[in-house]
Parts: sequence; C-alpha cells; structure tokens
Amino acid sequence: MVSDGDYCITGGSDKSVKLWNPSKGLLLKTYSGHGYEVMDCRGSCDSSHLVSGGMDKTIIIWD
Repeated sequence: MVSDGDYCITGGSDKSVKLWNPSKGLLLKTYSGHGYEVMDCRGSCDSSHLVSGGMDKTIIIWD
C-alpha cells in the first residue's frame, strides 16, 4: 500500500509494476521497463514516486 492507503502497488513475473485502487478494484496504471520479473516495489512517503527492483538487477524510479 502507498502511504495514503488509497493505492496499492504490485509487481511480478509479467515484468511490470501496477498501480491499483484497492477499494474499487481498479487497475489505474501499468509501468513497463524491467527485463525480468519485478521482485520489489515501493511508494515514496509523499506518494509522488514508485520505486521497483527487478531480477534484471535494475532499480527504476517512476514518476
């Protein structure tokens, strides 16, 4: 969950990070850029950025 509780972030074997509205069950946005599975993803404290790390040994900061 992102700090304000209105969003949820997931990442997985499809090499993407997804931003969700969990209360409505809506997919809001898909971020693509990793070459392999996404292993971890987090939101910034002010909810302005997402950070993800993948099996491709990259870290991506998303606006």
